[in-house]
Amino acid sequence: MHEARPQRCARRAEITAPGQVRMAIRTIPDPAPGVLLVRNQLSLVSPGTELAWFCGTHPTLSAASPSTFPRYPGYTSVGMVVATGGTGGTGGTVPGFAVGDRVFHCGSHADWTLVDPSCDQVLPLPPACDAHDALLAHIAQIAATATAVARPSPTVAVYGAGLVGILAAQWFMLAGSRVVVIDVNQARRQHALDCGIPHAADPSQSVARILGEDPACVVEATGDPQVIARALELVARRGEVILLGSPRGRVDLDAYELVHRRGARLIGAHASVLPPVADDGGASHRALILESLTAFADGRLKRGRLISRTIAPGELQSAYEGLVRDKDRWLGVVIDWSQEAA
Repeated sequence: MHEARPQRCARRAEITAPGQVRMAIRTIPDPAPGVLLVRNQLSLVSPGTELAWFCGTHPTLSAASPSTFPRYPGYTSVGMVVATGGTGGTGGTVPGFAVGDRVFHCGSHADWTLVDPSCDQVLPLPPACDAHDALLAHIAQIAATATAVARPSPTVAVYGAGLVGILAAQWFMLAGSRVVVIDVNQARRQHALDCGIPHAADPSQSVARILGEDPACVVEATGDPQVIARALELVARRGEVILLGSPRGRVDLDAYELVHRRGARLIGAHASVLPPVADDGGASHRALILESLTAFADGRLKRGRLISRTIAPGELQSAYEGLVRDKDRWLGVVIDWSQEAA
């Protein structure tokens, strides 16, 4: 039986403890049959999940668990297929893919990745799709979970003008809703306006006055558990609040007044509520990624200035710190793997 032969050294981001990330070196073998070897061009930093890993605040982390770290962050990359796996390391055929194809895949931050199309999300890029737009497709898929679980709503308020919040607002606009984004940060409100969202409000402003009525749907996209109660206070009677951001802690709220008496619906919209693939053509991770790639390519989804920085791999530590400390200047961060070659 042929044994995989180590071929090349590769860099991969590794969070070793809260507040600490490094570039670890590993070997990448030849691709097995049916597997793609992808050389990544770019990867996108998630300012939600992976930043919470970096800060040690993600709900899945446990200080008592020895398996909490290391973590391998990142789940959106764009690259080129450089080899397809076959027997004896001679190359083979992978249906739907060929050497030289540009692809999007849900992989961690690394310069080389082995991708198995039978179990990993990997898609050829549409010819008209810009690589930087494609990087946002996974975030857009997560944002679209809100519209997938929500009822059709004439008016929507979105708490949080980060990547997920701004993309969720765009999805609701495409569904025909009147939308306002709410954020304390003026620079981020401007990012929302630059993406074509007509209203971006400070929390002190009257949303009902902007929309002409209390919003029928409120989307919580910040991950701040304290915002959940504010969202329930803001939503119209018998409206619904969608929890799109993963809450980073517990919340104390008056369920009788805010939910029970007002007939409000509180709905979780973690990406896992949808299946990876739906054979019946319904909403799924794959279907929403495809729709996101197409929507960026044809201009229905707008990137605006959501990508604020492009960095070398060795600058990831400072990028995480910037995302935590300086939300005026840091939003979407792209790692360019052509820099600092191993």
